[in-house]
Amino acid sequence: MLSVDRPILVVEAKKSSLSFAIPPRTQQYTVKIDSLLKANPSLTDDIDQVHGYCVTWSAPYAALTNGRQLIVFAAFRFDGKPWREGDAHVFYDLFGNYDYASIFRLLAYDAYRTNLVYSSFYELPPVDRASSTLSNYSRPNATVPRNELGVAIEPVLQTAFTDALTEDSDEILEHCYVYPAESKLRDDELEALLLDRKPVFDGEINDLDSKNSFVRFGERLQDYLNVGRPTQIVFVIGGIGVGKSMFIKRFFRISADESLRAKMTYLYVDFRNPTTDPTKVDRMILQKLRAAIVELHGQSAGDETTKYDFESGEALEQIFWPQMQRFHRGPEAELKALDEKDWQKARLSRLCALRDDDLQFVRGAVRVLKERYHRYIVIIIDNADVCAEEYQKAVYLYARTLLQELNAPLVVALREEWYWHFNRGGGPASAFQDMVFHVPSPRARDVLGKRLDYSIELIQKRKTAAPKFHIYAMTVEAESIVKYLEILKQGLIQSDEVGSFYECLANKSVRRGLDIFLDFVRSGHTQADTYLTALVTEGDYRIAFHQFFKSVTRSNYAYYSEVNSRLPNVYQLEGRVHRSHFHRLNLLRYLYNQRKFRNPLGDGFINKAVIANFFEQMGLSEDSVKALLTHLLETELIESDTRLKVYSEVAQAYRVTVLGGLLSEKLYRSWEYLEATMLDTRVTDPGLRQRLLETFKEGQRTSIKDRLPAVAGWIRYLQRQEEHELAGRKGCQIYGLQPIGPALQAALTREEERIMRSAARRSIRQRR
Repeated sequence: MLSVDRPILVVEAKKSSLSFAIPPRTQQYTVKIDSLLKANPSLTDDIDQVHGYCVTWSAPYAALTNGRQLIVFAAFRFDGKPWREGDAHVFYDLFGNYDYASIFRLLAYDAYRTNLVYSSFYELPPVDRASSTLSNYSRPNATVPRNELGVAIEPVLQTAFTDALTEDSDEILEHCYVYPAESKLRDDELEALLLDRKPVFDGEINDLDSKNSFVRFGERLQDYLNVGRPTQIVFVIGGIGVGKSMFIKRFFRISADESLRAKMTYLYVDFRNPTTDPTKVDRMILQKLRAAIVELHGQSAGDETTKYDFESGEALEQIFWPQMQRFHRGPEAELKALDEKDWQKARLSRLCALRDDDLQFVRGAVRVLKERYHRYIVIIIDNADVCAEEYQKAVYLYARTLLQELNAPLVVALREEWYWHFNRGGGPASAFQDMVFHVPSPRARDVLGKRLDYSIELIQKRKTAAPKFHIYAMTVEAESIVKYLEILKQGLIQSDEVGSFYECLANKSVRRGLDIFLDFVRSGHTQADTYLTALVTEGDYRIAFHQFFKSVTRSNYAYYSEVNSRLPNVYQLEGRVHRSHFHRLNLLRYLYNQRKFRNPLGDGFINKAVIANFFEQMGLSEDSVKALLTHLLETELIESDTRLKVYSEVAQAYRVTVLGGLLSEKLYRSWEYLEATMLDTRVTDPGLRQRLLETFKEGQRTSIKDRLPAVAGWIRYLQRQEEHELAGRKGCQIYGLQPIGPALQAALTREEERIMRSAARRSIRQRR
């Protein structure tokens, strides 16, 4: 069952060996559900099954699939017609020759979030007549092939840029770990937004914002482990993708004192992809702890002669010693004098019953590890932050029980926004004295620099296959690849323009930053042949901002759209009654101007009542404001004081993120951004849309001579829209926001001058 703000789609997955009796057509087709069932009666039970789920959970749409075939339909309707009179979209073979855009239109998350999917099932015309140029293309989600160089160096990328969630090698932890706050944006205004600090009101949380604080964390945790009788849980909190897993793994494998590591055994519970519901999290944790203990069986216990034993009868006697003592001293003991063979059977039966109890086994094994094998035991529950909130809450609460049951230190990694949200206003934390450490995000460029250095080292030391190959009609040696990676490092780390954009687009997430870099290297828009030719012939190359921008905002898609891009479109049409292209941008501009506002929740946080008043001046309804805030939170252009990525009534204030700051201060008026968003934005002027369709023909390249006047027309349209809004509502002026029209016109003038200078330089070179 998939949801947006409510259950929306139920997917019933059948065995791949079960083939649906539907006509074998090569293309997707649409048929009435009733007609489909009459022609194929064997489908009736399966369709009724998924329909029943939809009715039970009030989810309006349904999908039935066996992995190769797919049927999508509306399970109940809102137009008064029986559901069986609705259309079913049928794909006979998903691996056959069909247009991917057709399935994307039916199953894309954004189509359900915006309710655009209804047009695939209802004959009612859309209420919003505005549309984008891109939506009029036959294949708006068309893709382009990856560039050949990115494919060729994929082995190096896979080795050095593996996600920290799946990377488990000590070498990566040793060579690629980065402490936070070691680089600058060289932009004081955006630098303040980039700092990842804990809320002011959480004074008891330790902020690991420097190398020294990491050292102090190690010393404090080591003292805590040496006590032997823990009474606290160590929580490691931080945003998604900031590197909590790498921090924990690195400490226990590398950073901790060598004498402590020699005596320590840690039991690691990885919470990715939980296979149970949140109410059974306790069983899942115990099962994973048991598996970690059993995995130790037969391994060295610290010396050459002693090995861990958790399976023999003698070992089980020690593990369940308290329970077996009662067996030896209780009524069962009298059985030994009467019939020792029956007593032995009863003893073994008792051991087997205890062995199947996960809690008793784990509790006893932990005691044996400490008392028999003289090990420090640490239990680590990691990656719960990638799960839904209910899992994190369950982990948080069960950790209390586990601490008392096992009497061993617990280190629990949680998402910071959930921790703060759950403990607001006298939550569970008020009853406990936890040790809480906040892991801020390191700079994306620092992380990238370490990974690129490691990649270069891998090539130079031939730790990976020697990347020598023929590509673009030239032979590429390992030295050229090293030079290519060095140029990437120089372009993304040392360049102010490209580097700052990369850092802001990463938006304080290590994982996101690495993915953005991989997007650039692999993207079909990256001019790898030009880079290689320059390297081979001239030995150098400079990555231009517009080249990097296009590659990372489109990735492998032919056109920019905010649905497929990491970069949101702040000009997208918002609102139902008072529709505007500037609602998103104006809020970001206002919050950016307030970024230094002092607030107990943190600098830059503005109370939601003030924001509501801001939008009241714009004429927006309460529902429209909630929808807008939800979008800005989901796209991470703003953040709430709870750090939740969805709208919540609990949130009291909002502030702009570094990505929102970049868009509101610089990017919205840049030529590259204006040209990218032009085709993606829904416009109310059919004449402008038609001119754009004629200029930017689908699947064809457009010359700069034609692009320039098209963007000029787009800017004039935005200026007219803004002038119309300012004449009717004075909200922007009340809150000190200057009109954006002059800034857009200045961007156009700068681009025209740049083109003229570029043409003059080409003319001079040709004369020479």
